[in-house]
Amino acid sequence: MIFCVKYRKHLLLDTEIVNFLKSICFEISERYCFEFNAVGCDGDHVHIFIGSEPKYSPSKVMQVTKSITAKTNLQKILEIKKQL
Repeated sequence: MIFCVKYRKHLLLDTEIVNFLKSICFEISERYCFEFNAVGCDGDHVHIFIGSEPKYSPSKVMQVTKSITAKTNLQKILEIKKQL
């Protein structure tokens, strides 16, 4: 999966933000039994290689991952919300 930042702004250059994103993915993996094999940021987008149980459809996996990461990032890191 590839998630793009709104307006393709380069907001994911700080290592603190990237580490926070990885910790969110770890919490999602515990809650929903997803397996995040790789998480990488490239400034304006995130690459995620994820595996899940067959009971979840690919669209459900994307919906859960994208919604939780977006909400928690906007709530905890106010710099991102100001720039968007």
